[in-house]
Amino acid sequence: MRINAKGLHWTTVTLADGSKKTYWYAWRGGPRLTGEYRSPEFIASYNAAIATKVAAPEGRLLALTQAFQQSQDFLALRERTRADYIKQIAKIEQRFGDAPIKALADPRTRGIFLDWRDQLALKSKRQADYAWTVLARVLSWAKDRGRISVNPCTFNDLRGIAVTRLALVGCTEAEIATITGHSLRDVRSILDAHYLHRDIELARTAINKLEMGYAKLAEAKTGTEFSK
Repeated sequence: MRINAKGLHWTTVTLADGSKKTYWYAWRGGPRLTGEYRSPEFIASYNAAIATKVAAPEGRLLALTQAFQQSQDFLALRERTRADYIKQIAKIEQRFGDAPIKALADPRTRGIFLDWRDQLALKSKRQADYAWTVLARVLSWAKDRGRISVNPCTFNDLRGIAVTRLALVGCTEAEIATITGHSLRDVRSILDAHYLHRDIELARTAINKLEMGYAKLAEAKTGTEFSK
């Protein structure tokens, strides 16, 4: 989300050591913003301040995306991940910000979300998958907190495919969680409940690792015997 710099207020003060520091405020007389200018933390604090001034209409998806960006689930992410999330959330808000939350329970909503993802994929499949992952994460957060009753993105198709692809190339569960933003529990649930039992490539990968491990042990044993 971009910041309207014209609406910001700032003051520059001289500190005790003689250095200068600029303090930013959401508007003149408004709350002070945290973080370096234009950093994810700065943008998140700006969004939180604006949300108190012009609250998003309740019952709209925009209210969920704004609330998510004020949550610890978002603020606890690494700075680079927050910056990436903000870019994807901007896309979500542009397309679905005015959508009524009650529409999430409509079975057709998932198809609408997938059509949007497909349109994004015409430019970049990777970014399209990332946008879908962030949308799913926001809705998962909202469902966990009782704001919505249905998450049309949960553990289906693209999220599971992304997690499975990472597993296939040898990523650990911790690495997958870092990349996709899932919790370790969610990664295990996706792999265990939906994909592990029907993906033969994961089994082949595991067998290959086992055979390589035995080969290394055999080489080490041979080397030890020669050294005696």
